[in-house]
Amino acid sequence: MAFGITEIPPFEPPTYKLFISHAWNRAEYDSLVDLIRQDMSFLWENLSVPKENPIAMLLALPKSIRTLVHELDDRIRQADCVLIISGMYVAHRQWIQSEIEAALDFRRPIVGVAREVKTAYQRPPGWLSSRRAANSSAGTRGR
Repeated sequence: MAFGITEIPPFEPPTYKLFISHAWNRAEYDSLVDLIRQDMSFLWENLSVPKENPIAMLLALPKSIRTLVHELDDRIRQADCVLIISGMYVAHRQWIQSEIEAALDFRRPIVGVAREVKTAYQRPPGWLSSRRAANSSAGTRGR
C-alpha cells in the first residue's frame, strides 16, 4: 500500500467578526479600535454601526426604535464576540443592556473592556464581573 504526499495548505488565520457597543462615545470607541488594529496578526471585521453611516430612524416614531433594535440584533447575531466598553454603561444603560441581552440570546461571548481603574467612581458596573453577562474582562491600560 503506497501513501501519497498530501500538500498542506498554508495556515490562514480566521477573521473574527466583532460588535463593539459604543453608543456614539467616539473617544472610547476609537481608542479601543486603535488598540485592536495595533495587532496586525489579529484579523477582524467591525460589525459596529459606523458614525459615517448610522442606522436611519426618526425618534418620534416608535417603529423607528424597533428598526434600530432589529438592526443591532442582526449585527450581534452575526458577531463572533460582543465587546462592551464599561465606561459607557452608566450613560447608555438601556441601549447597552439591550445589546447584552441580544448577545446572551444569541449565545455570543461578551467581553467587558475597561480602562485601568484608578478610583472607586471608575469601577466597572456589576455586570462586567458577572459570570452570566461577561465571559471575560480585558483592560486597556490607559488607552
